[in-house]
Amino acid sequence: METSGYVALSRQLALDSRMASLANNIANANTTGFLADEVSFQSVLSRTGPARDLAFVQDLSPKPDLTPGEMRMTGSPLDFAIGGDGFFAVQTPEGLRYTRAGHFRLDEQNQLVTTDGHPVLDVDDQPITLPEELDGLSVAKDGTIAVGADIVGQFRRALFEEPEQLRLEGGMLLRTDEVPGVAEQAEVLQGALQSSNVEPVLAMTAMMEANRAFQATQKVIEAQHELTRSAVQRLLDVNS
Repeated sequence: METSGYVALSRQLALDSRMASLANNIANANTTGFLADEVSFQSVLSRTGPARDLAFVQDLSPKPDLTPGEMRMTGSPLDFAIGGDGFFAVQTPEGLRYTRAGHFRLDEQNQLVTTDGHPVLDVDDQPITLPEELDGLSVAKDGTIAVGADIVGQFRRALFEEPEQLRLEGGMLLRTDEVPGVAEQAEVLQGALQSSNVEPVLAMTAMMEANRAFQATQKVIEAQHELTRSAVQRLLDVNS
């Protein structure tokens, strides 16, 4: 394959990654707390001669779009939405993880857990345990949890200085090596959930554009193959 063919192939690989990411976004358009993946690209220069550089396309690791989704009222006392740049913190077997999917429940120990059973953490990184009687359960905007007049905990509201380093895992969980600060401006709302931030129409439009670009690049590769075939055929004709 000629060098131009490799350049076109690198673009196809990047476009294929983008289409896969967009397809995943569309599939999760109705998933609570889902953050759309953003795929970005960069040019990688390769020196092919004394005065000739070629720019290949390289796709970077997907990063989440941190734009908050819309707040959807549910009325459930164990549904929580967190606003602004904040995230709930949860404990998993692999370590601390963060999420905006606040559809929680109680486990056998009356600990507040995610749908997958991971404990939700308080400001001291300890599991939040609620009393058996939940009449009068309320949560203040700063995440303080009270049952009647008794304060029983406070949600950790995680804030990241480098949110672009967050990486999506299964179960709407995000991981990062950064130690988060406190999202003082992130308000917690009880009886609500944060919807997916995917805009299906925009995602579908972006997928069609990526597909058209993929097909156009395929034509470039096919044309390069035809030129190479013709050149080889001419050489064979001359030598025969």
